[in-house]
Amino acid sequence: MPESVKKEVSCYSSSVLINYATEHNFSRSTLFDGIEEHVGLLRNQHEWTTMELVIHLMQNFERAGGNLFEAGVEITKNQTSNIQLLFLKVFSHSIIISKIPDFFSSKICTTVTVVAEQKSEGAIDVVFTPKTGSAYSQQICDFDRGCTFATLALKRLRNLQLTEITCAARSDSHECRYRITWTPDLPVFERLKNFFLFRVSSQKAIFAHMEETYNRLQDQYKEILGIKDFYSHIMANMHEGILWLDGDGKVSFANKGFCSIVQRENPGDLIGCDFGEFLADDSQRDILNNMYTSCRAKPQVPELLELNFCTAKEEGRFGQTACLWVDSTAQQKPGFLLSIRDITDKRAIEHRLYAVENRYRTLYENSPAIIVGIDKKGDILYANPAMVEQSGYSEKELTGTHFSLLVAPPDSKADADSILNNLTGRVGLQETHYRTKDGDWKSVALATFPLYNDKWDEIGLGAIGVDVTETKRLNEMLVQTQRMDLLGQMAGGLAHDFKNLLSVVSGYGKLINKITTEPKVKEYVDSILIANERAYNLTKNLLTFSRGETVINEPFIVNDVVNEVKTLLPAILGRNIRLTVEMADEPFCIKGDAGKINQCLLNLCINARDAMAEIDGSVIMRLMSDGDPRWVQLEVEDTGSGIPPDIIARIFDPFFSTKKKGEGTGLGLSVVYGIVKSHGGEITVDSRPGDGTTFIIRLPLFETDNPFTENTVLSENKKVTIVVIDNDMVFRNYCSQILSRQGYTVIKFPSVKETAVWVKQNGNSNIILLLMTTYADEAKSLPGFNDVITPLWIIEKDEKETETLYPFLRRPFPPAALVATIRQTVQSRLKTGSE
Repeated sequence: MPESVKKEVSCYSSSVLINYATEHNFSRSTLFDGIEEHVGLLRNQHEWTTMELVIHLMQNFERAGGNLFEAGVEITKNQTSNIQLLFLKVFSHSIIISKIPDFFSSKICTTVTVVAEQKSEGAIDVVFTPKTGSAYSQQICDFDRGCTFATLALKRLRNLQLTEITCAARSDSHECRYRITWTPDLPVFERLKNFFLFRVSSQKAIFAHMEETYNRLQDQYKEILGIKDFYSHIMANMHEGILWLDGDGKVSFANKGFCSIVQRENPGDLIGCDFGEFLADDSQRDILNNMYTSCRAKPQVPELLELNFCTAKEEGRFGQTACLWVDSTAQQKPGFLLSIRDITDKRAIEHRLYAVENRYRTLYENSPAIIVGIDKKGDILYANPAMVEQSGYSEKELTGTHFSLLVAPPDSKADADSILNNLTGRVGLQETHYRTKDGDWKSVALATFPLYNDKWDEIGLGAIGVDVTETKRLNEMLVQTQRMDLLGQMAGGLAHDFKNLLSVVSGYGKLINKITTEPKVKEYVDSILIANERAYNLTKNLLTFSRGETVINEPFIVNDVVNEVKTLLPAILGRNIRLTVEMADEPFCIKGDAGKINQCLLNLCINARDAMAEIDGSVIMRLMSDGDPRWVQLEVEDTGSGIPPDIIARIFDPFFSTKKKGEGTGLGLSVVYGIVKSHGGEITVDSRPGDGTTFIIRLPLFETDNPFTENTVLSENKKVTIVVIDNDMVFRNYCSQILSRQGYTVIKFPSVKETAVWVKQNGNSNIILLLMTTYADEAKSLPGFNDVITPLWIIEKDEKETETLYPFLRRPFPPAALVATIRQTVQSRLKTGSE
């Protein structure tokens, strides 16, 4: 061992410990593990060594199965000489007390100061105080406690007990203090007389001197008894419960504090009772029995646990219990010393605190609002699950991150400190922005408040926020929608005025037709009226596009809608985009709002145009059979850049748009989706980046119980005669042209009177009478009305429908609606006739 190492401990203690281990056949390999080269030094009582070596030896001693307390007791007894034994048995406690510090300081360790203090006749305190900077361990503590107990045990004191009050090795205390108590014996001179059995002539003088000394000691003893009574009074009246139980768990002593806990009046009534009787249930008895077993296995070592007591009023009380097993001595039987502190109120407070904490923890973890804490440096202290979900970062990623990395916009000129000051210096709600892990920016309305630690020092800033990104977007969309509504109103007003002008043109055209007899003029006028009808249809499309028409649900031919859209698209798509329409020859009839399907196709084509804004491309509209006779399929294909895979799942979401702010509402595809669903259809998209996009719409066909195949529709229609009655020639021609193209035989009359003449002359059957409700009274007089003649009433837009006027078609109507209603009327008539 280097000379520079401080040797501060006498090898006396290590040598007697090694001898004790050798006598008890301890394992040498375990005992000397790690200190083999120092064994010779540690065996030499006249040498000195380091505290570390002694502690290492004591630790090995315990690993080999030894008990340092028991070893200290036995070693002290065996190492005491006869003269020392005589000294211990005869001389007063004060002399022994004065010698104890010398014994430990010279024989055991120079790093510990030992002081013995007599508390009363039958009680002393022995205090071991480690010197500044010196090491001290639990092993040395156990050894010293054993030596102390053995030293007093050699004096044959009755009911000797050692209680550890404080321990420097087991707690933050700076000293190890042991309280040694016993039952006082006979006065000193009586013990001395019995020991020596004086037979000398000066015996009386000696006894007189000893009597005088005894009286002085007796006075001191009375003072000590006063102190004892004082502490006994404290113990009897202290709030904590104090009990002494015998080896069977019977109560030998109980103070008023325990009576207060179990709501008993007299402590004496508890003597002899089984301590388990005061517990709440059998489970507590099991805990108590385990405590007894544990305490017996480790004498002088307190066992701490919590017990549930049952009071005399059958109320539950919680007690924090310390139990210590005290071995027997010559004067005292073994037993359990219990100290019980009533913690019922504390537990109730803890339960209330737990309930409050659980309530706020539940709110914290389940709140849809984001909750974060930021320290004074700007680092995030905590973030709730809502913040984790909305930001895309994990809680671990957020914790410790400086908040400026989330909330400071890249174009912000303010640094993080100014942002923090801005947040803390304002009261109430304030709006800020943060960036998600995906790079999106979100707006949040924050309410901030100061954070405090347990000493009420302000440590940072807390914030509760609500994501208002969608709210702001909806507000912007509301403004945009209001703008579009205003535009729609303007377009509706314009269309209304335009319709008035068209009415004037139509009226004058009809007037010219009536007054002229020139065939060429009539031909020109007919062309004017046809052009006027086309202008009317364009006006109707404008009203449909501006949402100025009432939604209707009636049969119509999809082919006609595709043709209408085809006429509008050239002006919409532009010169760089080529339009192609691929449409089957067979007509497809569905039931719904033709204007809405028109709007769907227009929206999809406009999206296709925007996807090819800077390049030449093409748009293809297709109308075809789905392969399933119950469905029809519409397709809109473009040769644009395609849709990225990461956003294709969101394209039908309301307000989702990839366009720049102000260039789109994000409603186009969501409107298309809604219209298709409202018609009982489906819409899918096929797109790959660089290969263009195809939207596929499937719509259910209108079921009409048609007994004919599609190939025989035109030939079967020729068997049906449709009589159109109206004083408006343009309207008659409009209906005639539409129905003639479907193969029907069409006859036009300006009045019911002329119709009646024709019916009488021809006597036809299978007649469909197409007429306004204003002719209802006259029409009912026609021969065969509601028999061979089936009326199809045309009612005005605002006219109320009735059961007597059925079937009907509301005016104005598109060609598809007329064809579908006629077809349905024919099929219904055929079905009725077959029955």
